[in-house]
Amino acid sequence: MPALHLFKHLGDVSYSTYLVHPAALCIVIHLMGQPQSLYGQILAIGVYTGMTLVPSYLSHRWIKTGPLTQVLKGRLPAEPDRIAVAQGYSQ
Repeated sequence: MPALHLFKHLGDVSYSTYLVHPAALCIVIHLMGQPQSLYGQILAIGVYTGMTLVPSYLSHRWIKTGPLTQVLKGRLPAEPDRIAVAQGYSQ
């Protein structure tokens, strides 16, 4: 079911999309103004969609599943015994 995979992926990047879309909208309006023709409006929607989805995907990939996450996971203690030792408690 490729369609379900697409919706799951869109759900995963939805917060990134929420954060990116206002900036993308402002940039598109600044660059293109308010298109009067139907073709100009369709082009503006396409540019806006691309300028929203690409940074959303990249930020999600970098923050949630990328190298940054791996670095942070490596710094966190994995076992409860290590947490107790880090806090200065002994068993």
